[in-house]
Amino acid sequence: MATLYDRVVKGMEVALETAQKSVEALMGKAEDTAEVIKLRLEKTRLEREISRKFAELGSKLYEKAVREGKEVGILQEPEVQQLIEDLKRMDRELAHTQALMEQEIRKQEEAKAS
Repeated sequence: MATLYDRVVKGMEVALETAQKSVEALMGKAEDTAEVIKLRLEKTRLEREISRKFAELGSKLYEKAVREGKEVGILQEPEVQQLIEDLKRMDRELAHTQALMEQEIRKQEEAKAS
């Protein structure tokens, strides 16, 4: 028959092992969550940058069309073309970041389900 001491030690060992497994699981989830947070921050940064570029593009178009009277061929202006190319690039970056974030979220959901 196990003594009181043996039972207490056994109970403490089981509790410690359970706590250790819980901490390991939480650490894994914290790492995954950190990755999603990082991707969300990157997505937000890109959205703000895109918004600023759109404002800059609108301002350029207004300046060229209204103030300079260059309505014809305005989209061929080098400054306007550069802004459009920047927006295309940022749109691709945003789509890529969104895809990575969704992939990471799916991965976390699958890990929770198993």
